[in-house]
Amino acid sequence: MSVIDDTRKLLQDFVTPEFQSLKAELKSVEEKSKLRDDALSDKIDLKFDLLVAKIDGLSASLNLDRRVEAIERKGPTLHKRRLGSQG
Repeated sequence: MSVIDDTRKLLQDFVTPEFQSLKAELKSVEEKSKLRDDALSDKIDLKFDLLVAKIDGLSASLNLDRRVEAIERKGPTLHKRRLGSQG
């Protein structure tokens, strides 16, 4: 056998099975990683939705919409009064 044939045989006998094993192991790790990513994404979405619901509840209980509207209506007149009292 020539050196080239010996090298090919060596690759086929030892290296190729190792590559196949590593490829299978990598695929398994990628699948586990994707499952963890999906679970984490679902958990983050749930927490975000809960946080939005709490903020909406607090906003409603404090009547923030009405208070902001009232301040916005008074805003220009309050600003003019402050400017007038400084001058």
